Amino acid sequence: MKLQLVKGSTSVILTVFILDSSSTTGAGLGSLIHTSSIVGGYVRMGGTGVALAVDEDVLTEGTYQAPSTAAHVRIGTPANMRTGTYELHLHEDLLAAGSDYVVITLGGAANMADLAIEVQLTDVDLNGTLSTHSAADVADAVWDEVLTGNTHNIATSAGKRVRELASSVVTSGTAQGSGANNNQIHLASGEPSVSDIFDPSMILLSAGTGTGQSRRIIEYDGTTKIAIVFKRLENNSR
Repeated sequence: MKLQLVKGSTSVILTVFILDSSSTTGAGLGSLIHTSSIVGGYVRMGGTGVALAVDEDVLTEGTYQAPSTAAHVRIGTPANMRTGTYELHLHEDLLAAGSDYVVITLGGAANMADLAIEVQLTDVDLNGTLSTHSAADVADAVWDEVLTGNTHNIATSAGKRVRELASSVVTSGTAQGSGANNNQIHLASGEPSVSDIFDPSMILLSAGTGTGQSRRIIEYDGTTKIAIVFKRLENNSR
């Protein structure tokens, strides 16, 4: 039996099926209680085996009751289930943080087939929300992995700047013409005087020569209003 639980999970109830070892049809073993001499052990990743005793009963089905002692387990029988179905209430020590998995083995009662339970202990709830950040925040972090060497700050990240520029029209107007080289565009005189404010951004020619073509700005000089762009043309329709 394999399960996944978050490291440090509390109030854990496991539902298990215990086979009757004397059955040739795979029938479950009934009537197991705390006096049935069920014993076993558990081992956490990298650790040594610890004796485990099932020696307390569950008092109320479906309501977690902590075993009174570490390395002990409570056992109960859920209503309306097939013979051999039990609920086990685990002591929290078994699932404590600091290990990636725990293996539990139980047996020893008359006609009880050995039961093995492997629990992968995860850092996050795989059935819940994996991140409290938006998709845009995650994108920011990825950009920063590339641009700033494995460090990022969501509020001031380089990725945030890229996303803001890419998600809206930053400015529009009529260019004064080309620059001194064929990879330059002389933007309108009213454009911002802040250098690099358009880095990176896209220029789309919406009218005149080259309509429909776009280029990516790689450097903007706020004093001259000259934008240096990638030389290769990128057709906006692709």
